[in-house]
Amino acid sequence: MPTPAGTISPQRLRRLQLLGVTFLFATLTVWLYQLDRVLRTEAAPQGIVSFELARTAAKSVAILDSWSPQAREAAMLLQGLDFLYLVVYPVWLSLLALSLSESLGGTWQRVGLWIGTAVILCAPFDAIENHALIVQVMRGPSDELAGRAWFCAGVKFALFFAALAFIAAAGVVAASRRLAARSM
Repeated sequence: MPTPAGTISPQRLRRLQLLGVTFLFATLTVWLYQLDRVLRTEAAPQGIVSFELARTAAKSVAILDSWSPQAREAAMLLQGLDFLYLVVYPVWLSLLALSLSESLGGTWQRVGLWIGTAVILCAPFDAIENHALIVQVMRGPSDELAGRAWFCAGVKFALFFAALAFIAAAGVVAASRRLAARSM
């Protein structure tokens, strides 16, 4: 890719992209964690995740009743910020998976391409889940909304953790290959 300084290789461009997205991911993760801390109650021990996985209106009511007005405001702000986060974390995971799999080649590259593509589906599922949670905070829980949030959160978490597992495994293989190459 031509730039004023010359040409950037695809690998260097991917590293620069990964660095920028990693900064956004880390910043948003810390911010969302801080907001989520006020949402942790006996009814919602995992904060917003407890609300995402409530599955029924009765559980959602119990969680909302356990939150103070300030906690509900924090939940709404958290959901708003999550609309940015739901773009950042899938891209971050995808770039990591693609970078690692590209460096490993072979089957790792084929699986990494699949994982790197599939994890992008977290975004629409997270958006649908967010909408269901926001409507419940604003208008009150329903089994339909709680079920929708639960289903979408389940798919999102499955994709998220599959990508993390692949990245961890590929990272270990890449690191062991580097160590083996250095010791030769």
